[in-house]
Amino acid sequence: MTPTLAAVREDAGGRQRQLVRGYLHKTSNSLCGIKGYASLIAAAGDDRPATVWARKILDEVEQLELIYRSVQEIAFPK
Repeated sequence: MTPTLAAVREDAGGRQRQLVRGYLHKTSNSLCGIKGYASLIAAAGDDRPATVWARKILDEVEQLELIYRSVQEIAFPK
């Protein structure tokens, strides 16, 4: 039996959702790792260049987390 066009589209949509879900998961894991290591460096609390750069990395990770959450909300509304 030949699948209908609607069935083919539904299957493609399911694969796309699965791909996006996997991408978001891997992105989240990477951001958590970067944030964790940068937090350890920034915890020194001094003004050494490494600490200053770690704080900048944390700021950028927070911006990426906002983008991540926006994409997640659009792709998978609750």
